[in-house]
Amino acid sequence: MKDTIIITDLTRFQKEGKVCIAGYSQRQKKIIRPLFSEQMTNAYLDQKVCEQHNILPGTRLSGDFESMNHQSPHHEDHLVRGTLNVDTPAAKEEFLAVLQATSCETLNLGFGCSINDKVIPLGIGVYYIAVHYVAA
Repeated sequence: MKDTIIITDLTRFQKEGKVCIAGYSQRQKKIIRPLFSEQMTNAYLDQKVCEQHNILPGTRLSGDFESMNHQSPHHEDHLVRGTLNVDTPAAKEEFLAVLQATSCETLNLGFGCSINDKVIPLGIGVYYIAVHYVAA
Protein backbone atom coordinates (compact mmCIF):
# COMPACT_ATOMS: atom_id res chain seq x y z
CA MET A 1 0.00 0.00 0.00
CA LYS A 2 1.39 3.40 -0.94
CA ASP A 3 1.98 5.45 2.18
CA THR A 4 4.28 7.90 3.94
CA ILE A 5 5.96 7.20 7.27
CA ILE A 6 7.83 9.43 9.67
CA ILE A 7 10.94 7.68 10.96
CA THR A 8 10.76 7.20 14.73
CA ASP A 9 13.48 4.60 15.25
CA LEU A 10 16.87 4.07 13.67
CA THR A 11 19.15 1.31 14.94
CA ARG A 12 22.67 0.87 13.59
CA PHE A 13 23.97 -2.68 13.73
CA GLN A 14 27.52 -3.16 15.01
CA LYS A 15 28.52 -5.28 12.02
CA GLU A 16 28.06 -5.06 8.27
CA GLY A 17 27.15 -1.33 8.20
CA LYS A 18 23.40 -1.98 8.18
CA VAL A 19 20.62 0.15 9.70
CA CYS A 20 17.14 -0.92 10.81
CA ILE A 21 14.48 1.79 10.58
CA ALA A 22 10.84 2.03 11.60
CA GLY A 23 8.31 4.78 11.18
CA TYR A 24 4.74 5.76 11.85
CA SER A 25 2.02 5.93 9.24
CA GLN A 26 -0.36 8.68 10.28
CA ARG A 27 -2.91 7.50 7.73
CA GLN A 28 -2.97 3.87 8.93
CA LYS A 29 -2.17 4.72 12.57
CA LYS A 30 0.49 2.02 12.78
CA ILE A 31 4.22 1.42 12.85
CA ILE A 32 5.89 0.21 9.65
CA ARG A 33 9.36 -1.31 9.50
CA PRO A 34 10.45 -1.18 5.84
CA LEU A 35 12.39 -4.26 4.74
CA PHE A 36 13.97 -4.67 1.32
CA SER A 37 14.02 -8.48 1.18
CA GLU A 38 12.46 -11.45 2.91
CA GLN A 39 16.01 -12.67 3.59
CA MET A 40 17.14 -10.82 6.69
CA THR A 41 20.75 -10.48 5.44
CA ASN A 42 19.49 -8.20 2.63
CA ALA A 43 16.53 -6.65 4.45
CA TYR A 44 18.14 -3.56 5.93
CA LEU A 45 19.42 -0.25 4.59
CA ASP A 46 23.15 0.38 4.31
CA GLN A 47 24.36 3.00 6.77
CA LYS A 48 25.98 4.83 3.84
CA VAL A 49 22.57 5.21 2.15
CA CYS A 50 21.16 6.75 5.34
CA GLU A 51 24.09 9.16 5.52
CA GLN A 52 23.87 10.11 1.81
CA HIS A 53 20.14 10.82 2.01
CA ASN A 54 20.14 12.24 5.56
CA ILE A 55 17.71 9.58 6.81
CA LEU A 56 17.27 10.32 10.52
CA PRO A 57 14.45 10.21 13.06
CA GLY A 58 11.87 12.70 11.82
CA THR A 59 12.56 12.01 8.13
CA ARG A 60 9.54 11.23 5.95
CA LEU A 61 9.80 8.23 3.63
CA SER A 62 7.19 7.34 1.04
CA GLY A 63 6.78 4.13 -0.89
CA ASP A 64 4.70 1.04 -1.44
CA PHE A 65 4.76 -0.98 1.80
CA GLU A 66 3.36 -4.53 1.69
CA SER A 67 2.56 -6.15 5.04
CA MET A 68 4.43 -9.39 5.67
CA ASN A 69 1.62 -10.47 8.05
CA HIS A 70 4.05 -11.44 10.81
CA GLN A 71 2.83 -11.98 14.35
CA SER A 72 3.94 -9.81 17.28
CA PRO A 73 6.60 -8.73 17.99
CA HIS A 74 7.24 -8.32 14.23
CA HIS A 75 3.79 -7.30 13.00
CA GLU A 76 5.28 -4.00 11.77
CA ASP A 77 7.41 -5.71 9.07
CA HIS A 78 6.56 -4.54 5.55
CA LEU A 79 8.33 -5.27 2.26
CA VAL A 80 9.21 -2.22 0.19
CA ARG A 81 7.90 -2.67 -3.36
CA GLY A 82 9.66 -0.42 -5.86
CA THR A 83 11.39 2.80 -4.85
CA LEU A 84 11.56 4.28 -1.37
CA ASN A 85 11.54 8.08 -1.55
CA VAL A 86 13.06 10.49 0.96
CA ASP A 87 10.66 13.39 1.46
CA THR A 88 10.80 16.58 3.52
CA PRO A 89 11.38 16.14 7.26
CA ALA A 90 8.50 16.45 9.69
CA ALA A 91 8.16 19.70 11.61
CA LYS A 92 9.31 19.31 15.22
CA GLU A 93 5.71 19.69 16.53
CA GLU A 94 4.51 16.95 14.19
CA PHE A 95 7.43 14.69 15.12
CA LEU A 96 6.75 15.20 18.82
CA ALA A 97 3.06 14.35 18.26
CA VAL A 98 4.08 11.12 16.46
CA LEU A 99 6.42 10.16 19.30
CA GLN A 100 3.68 10.80 21.85
CA ALA A 101 1.17 8.78 19.79
CA THR A 102 3.54 5.80 19.57
CA SER A 103 4.83 5.80 23.15
CA CYS A 104 3.92 2.86 25.39
CA GLU A 105 4.06 2.33 29.14
CA THR A 106 5.86 -1.03 28.87
CA LEU A 107 7.90 -3.02 26.36
CA ASN A 108 5.24 -5.76 26.39
CA LEU A 109 2.59 -3.22 25.31
CA GLY A 110 4.90 -1.76 22.69
CA PHE A 111 5.68 -5.11 21.11
CA GLY A 112 2.14 -6.45 21.55
CA CYS A 113 3.36 -9.60 23.30
CA SER A 114 5.42 -10.82 26.23
CA ILE A 115 9.07 -10.11 25.58
CA ASN A 116 10.20 -12.59 28.23
CA ASP A 117 10.28 -15.34 25.59
CA LYS A 118 12.79 -13.49 23.42
CA VAL A 119 15.86 -12.76 25.48
CA ILE A 120 19.38 -12.27 24.16
CA PRO A 121 21.86 -13.62 26.71
CA LEU A 122 24.37 -11.19 28.18
CA GLY A 123 27.84 -11.37 26.71
CA ILE A 124 26.73 -12.10 23.16
CA GLY A 125 27.73 -8.59 22.06
CA VAL A 126 24.31 -7.44 20.86
CA TYR A 127 22.93 -4.12 22.03
CA TYR A 128 19.62 -2.46 21.20
CA ILE A 129 18.75 0.98 22.45
CA ALA A 130 15.73 2.88 21.14
CA VAL A 131 15.99 6.59 21.82
CA HIS A 132 13.37 9.10 20.91
CA TYR A 133 15.05 12.46 20.39
CA VAL A 134 13.25 15.73 19.86
CA ALA A 135 15.34 18.79 19.05
CA ALA A 136 14.58 21.84 21.14
